Amino acid sequence: MDVQPIGDDKLVIYLDSDEVKNLPAPPCEITTDEASDILRLALGSTYDQGWESVYFELFPGRDSLLLFALQHSGNPYYYVFPGIEPLIAAAAACPSGLISYLTYIGDTYILIVYPWNGEYPPQVLYEYGEELTRPAHYALHLSEHSTVIAGPTALDELHAAFK
Repeated sequence: MDVQPIGDDKLVIYLDSDEVKNLPAPPCEITTDEASDILRLALGSTYDQGWESVYFELFPGRDSLLLFALQHSGNPYYYVFPGIEPLIAAAAACPSGLISYLTYIGDTYILIVYPWNGEYPPQVLYEYGEELTRPAHYALHLSEHSTVIAGPTALDELHAAFK
């Protein structure tokens, strides 16, 4: 397993054909939980709690896997929206560049926002949505059990789509 840092709080992990054979699933079917396990294994004793909230991008090959891991700074904030219209209005009012994901579960839109450098999310989100208090790992649950509509810049994507 080849692990290379590619900036602050970012890693790329390469698994070759022998390592891919030991994965619990084929590279094209790796889940977020399994990617987290790969990250823990790759970092070994250097793994710390800061890696509990991570954005993954996986690029499976026929007999290899390239995994990018981006550590989010700070805990995520979750917002529930009653419909798409308030969410679009919130996206239009927010500053650009926020790491954010939009998920849909049941009949509810949930926006996950990762503020920069431990700052707080934009206050306008409270005007359009209701904050949902959940632990940081709830984002992993949502990535597995809901439909991820947009991300990692969901607010920017919504604003661009509905200008």
